[in-house]
Amino acid sequence: MLYDQIQEATQFIKSKWAGKPSIGIVLGTGLGALASDIQAEAAISYGEIPHFPHSTVQSHAGRLVCGQLGGKTVMAMEGRVHFYEGYSMQSITFPIRVMKALGCSSLIVSNAVGGLNPQYRNLLWHSKAGSRASIEQPKTQLVRTSQDGNRFWEFL
Repeated sequence: MLYDQIQEATQFIKSKWAGKPSIGIVLGTGLGALASDIQAEAAISYGEIPHFPHSTVQSHAGRLVCGQLGGKTVMAMEGRVHFYEGYSMQSITFPIRVMKALGCSSLIVSNAVGGLNPQYRNLLWHSKAGSRASIEQPKTQLVRTSQDGNRFWEFL
């Protein structure tokens, strides 16, 4: 069933864009502006793509931007979904699986984490798209829906 969903999403994207991406990019919070540097050949709302999860974070545009960046054919997720939004790990990784099915052999993932301490060092982690790993559903009580407008727990 998952395979069929990936194929359906892949075929939909191919109907909107004829490109063959080699690089997938996930733009995290605060980095969505990089999408404007892409010479876009297609920009597709997540809501149009079959089985794609929809971000509920207001600052995430929720678009797949496809085109050229630095002489490479790329597809970039302008916004992503998070575990704390209530999505399963299978749903969170679905767009990455679609990127792989479309031809991406490299994946760049960005996010906004860290602190204000200038003594903190940057950490770079790299992995090949499509590598096999066991992803278990984390067991946590930190996931909240946004029914009251606040999806985060307060810690005192």
